[in-house]
Amino acid sequence: ARARFDGQRVAAVSFTNVPSFVLQPGVPVRVNGRDTPADIAFGGAFYAIVDAESGQRGFLLTGNPEYLRPYQDAVGRLQQQIQVLQEYYHDDPLQATHLTELLNRVTDKLSELQTTTDLYAQGREAASRELVAIGIGREQMEAIRAAADKLIVTETASIDAERSEIRRTLGFNRIGVGAVTALTLLAFF
Repeated sequence: ARARFDGQRVAAVSFTNVPSFVLQPGVPVRVNGRDTPADIAFGGAFYAIVDAESGQRGFLLTGNPEYLRPYQDAVGRLQQQIQVLQEYYHDDPLQATHLTELLNRVTDKLSELQTTTDLYAQGREAASRELVAIGIGREQMEAIRAAADKLIVTETASIDAERSEIRRTLGFNRIGVGAVTALTLLAFF
């Protein structure tokens, strides 16, 4: 991730995302009282986790409970995203195993976020900062990325295999069309 600062404020943030793919297109999402179609893509869990962590860090730095709103919203979104992933992978034992590993890492991360937030809210600011300072959260995010990479690598291999099968089928179709064309031409002679 890269941040551009304007004095003491962050003016912009950019990052390079992990490869992603659409899990489910056209999912109705309620926005301002209306259902709006949205495509659910793998990798969305990272967005929710990043939002949760950003909200938690904002709260720990400022003590302002307004920062907890993005954290709470992200946790809520994460539950929906987990459900979509579970439905998507329920018939794939290997990917279901990878997903379980990812979800265990996400649960660990959410527990760390909740613990630091609770410590701060209980007036134990030093303990919450100590928990952040020892790097458990960073290690947990690395574990989440590693677990997600397993899903991504396997899904990418599956997509590549499907593309190869499509190319092979198209190749046979071209040969078939060529053979039929040749036979048709021979029939005229």
